[in-house]
Amino acid sequence: TQGAASHQVATIDVAGLTGADELLTGPVVDLMIDGTTLVVLTHGFTAQTVGWSRGSGTWANVSASGLKAAFYDISDPTRPRYVSQLEQSGTYAAARLSGGVLYLVSTYMLPSSGIAADQPITYVPSVVAGGARVPVPAGDIYVGPWSGQPTYSLVTAIDVAKRSLLGEQAVLGGSGTVYMSETNLYLASAQWPVYAADGMVEPFDITIPGYDGKYGSSVTDIVRISLDGGALTVAASGRVAGYLLNQFAMDEAAGYLRVATTWDQTGNGMWSGQSSGLWILDSSLALVGSIPELAENETVQSVRFDGTVGYVVTFRRTDPLFAVDLRDPAAPTVQSALKIPGFSQYLHPFGDGLLLGVGMDADANGKVTGMKVAMFDVSDPYNVREISTTLIDADSTEVANDHKAAFVDVDRGLIGFATQKWTNSDTPNDQGWYESSTSWDYRLLHWTGSGFEELTTVNLADGTSQVVATVMGDGTVRGVRVGEDFYLVTANSVGVYELGTYARVGTVTLG
Repeated sequence: TQGAASHQVATIDVAGLTGADELLTGPVVDLMIDGTTLVVLTHGFTAQTVGWSRGSGTWANVSASGLKAAFYDISDPTRPRYVSQLEQSGTYAAARLSGGVLYLVSTYMLPSSGIAADQPITYVPSVVAGGARVPVPAGDIYVGPWSGQPTYSLVTAIDVAKRSLLGEQAVLGGSGTVYMSETNLYLASAQWPVYAADGMVEPFDITIPGYDGKYGSSVTDIVRISLDGGALTVAASGRVAGYLLNQFAMDEAAGYLRVATTWDQTGNGMWSGQSSGLWILDSSLALVGSIPELAENETVQSVRFDGTVGYVVTFRRTDPLFAVDLRDPAAPTVQSALKIPGFSQYLHPFGDGLLLGVGMDADANGKVTGMKVAMFDVSDPYNVREISTTLIDADSTEVANDHKAAFVDVDRGLIGFATQKWTNSDTPNDQGWYESSTSWDYRLLHWTGSGFEELTTVNLADGTSQVVATVMGDGTVRGVRVGEDFYLVTANSVGVYELGTYARVGTVTLG
């Protein structure tokens, strides 16, 4: 990364990571760097020839055979050197790196055939280390009370420097959301009811505090895994009403887990609406405090916990930004509820006393009209104020689903993200079709202290302008500042921009 002189110095080809029975290696799904070691996460794939026939021609189905962690020595970045790899059953779910230990979570679905009762390797997740595939020992498998599906979550702890396995823990039942604190890893799995033909539903056996009877046609089961430097152990399990938005809907502080969910109400066996709630669990994952209804008939859109304060955005017609006092785990209290049009899909602390929101604008009836960026004054966390809002001429952003897509430089007041906009023609073409078009752009904004200013907009789909991006297929775009230059990384290029003028000073085509 040398400004206008930036250039590609090396290429790592993962195709050679295939095992003896594997057909090919899939695309890289994540990267981790610890010191001079690069960890490349990818999958191996095997051919599935069942059902193949002459009529299939050259087509053959493939399925992931396992998740690989390949280690490379990058002490000389121009000559990355492959060292070794570990593999575990399943497909990539999440990865965390802390204190030199890589915590890797995969989802393993039991095969539909080939299971032999006397061969655990055929139905128990396994780990490949030193060339040998070994099933997870029975003592490291947790079977929860909700295990109604033949799916495991497999968590491994890997010493990156030694490239060795420290611990493993399998949880039967799978998980949809992963959150990790300094000392615990949480797996959350949403459970959904089966509706009868007459529309009746049997609620899960969970009581909503302050309400008579049983409520909640969906629940989330949570498992707490103690990390202990890699010696993984299931320490507790519990259940809350509703389902999680993402990992930011969970947060651990002072031994308590705070969770925000959207939960479905049922009455007389019929679905009767949705509410958003906040729940506080102790270390045994027992409920100690809650706010069952932050907002009735509104769903959770974004969450950010910040110490003793929780910020939750819900939406139906307007955007209530709730500030919740969490100092007493047994009695969380809503201190303020700021109602403005639209809703924030992502919240990011922006230095002392500020909270950034990226999301959608909406009219008085709740109809989404486009994107917006907002800054909130949270210097008094129990009296939140909106300082400024800027409308963005776009329909969506990847930030809504992946926080890594947001570029936030608090020191320089910079905010960046990619957007998409769909445009439909008002009149039909010669064939009678109404044509539509999509524009892909990267927006870079500056927070002045009192408002937002748009610094530049890069057209990601126009190969003749600032940068070339793959917009069909992998449309992932990332922004990063290095020194006095800003880099836009896409699937096939890196664009280099000079801070201040925001003029493109170079493009590195990846290949």
